[in-house]
Amino acid sequence: MQLLINNLNIRTHLFANTVSNFIPVTAYLPYDREKATNELQYVLDNVDEIEMQEYRKI
Repeated sequence: MQLLINNLNIRTHLFANTVSNFIPVTAYLPYDREKATNELQYVLDNVDEIEMQEYRKI
């Protein structure tokens, strides 16, 4: 998701807020690029992989 957000070079409204995503992301790109990638990085840095795996099993 971070790669997509960082490399998407068009003005768009990104909706990645479905139940299949561990963390919902909604952003107006390019304006919210840094905020969105920081939120994703926070999850990667602070949430245990086991917790994310359990979420994917649901």
